[in-house]
Amino acid sequence: ELTIIGNFSLSQCHVESVCGYLSTPNAVTDIYLNADGCKSENEILDLCVSGEEEIYDCNNSFYFYPNPAADIIYFENFHSNCVLKFYDQSGQLLRTETLPHSELDISPFDPGLYYFEILSAKEIIRRKLIIK
Repeated sequence: ELTIIGNFSLSQCHVESVCGYLSTPNAVTDIYLNADGCKSENEILDLCVSGEEEIYDCNNSFYFYPNPAADIIYFENFHSNCVLKFYDQSGQLLRTETLPHSELDISPFDPGLYYFEILSAKEIIRRKLIIK
């Protein structure tokens, strides 16, 4: 059984393993309350079959600096067409950007611990950031 429920930041469910499972006869699923792209079995299957989105890799060897930071963080060594999602400590999505941008202005945010994800159709990379 495949269960994907209540993940409002999950938007890329059309990965090989999920598409493969959904294409099997009598696949048992429970999919709802997720972000666009993962709201239902039919929505995921449409993306699996359409092939509209290019499969890409963001490059897990990227880096960012400085950390801790106060105003701007800089990104290096990214492949194009990746998505950056920036979250506060409670998991609330604060910002979404399409990369490659070489920098991100963090000056509007209060000091504390933050998280960001870099998403592609192949992977999700998570990192922590301290804003001082």
